[in-house]
Amino acid sequence: MSRATTVLVVDSDPNLRAALARLLARRGCRVLVADDRLRAVELAAAHAPDVALVELLLPGQSGFRVTADLKARHGDAVRVVVASAVASESHRDYALATGADNFLPKPFTANQLYAAVSAAPVPAA
Repeated sequence: MSRATTVLVVDSDPNLRAALARLLARRGCRVLVADDRLRAVELAAAHAPDVALVELLLPGQSGFRVTADLKARHGDAVRVVVASAVASESHRDYALATGADNFLPKPFTANQLYAAVSAAPVPAA
């Protein structure tokens, strides 16, 4: 039996965090949730997630910073998917430059979420 994928969801919206957690749990993922950078870093250190789904716009910080912190501490052991309603090419490029493996524009479907969480990294442009 294979080990379930552990996904860390980092989003400031409690309703969205809960919805994402439910969707991912239905797919058999083990889900951790955080609403800020500090909690995300703590959970990642304690639970070694396979994937982090990180909202770009967090209050008082950015998903870019969360991405950089997770990659600095865990390297390729954690794949980071940045999700954002601000889906400009420059935001995508900067997310990838800070270490994100994938960029998921909002709104997205459940199937797009599953694909982003399970996909191989996006090649750099």
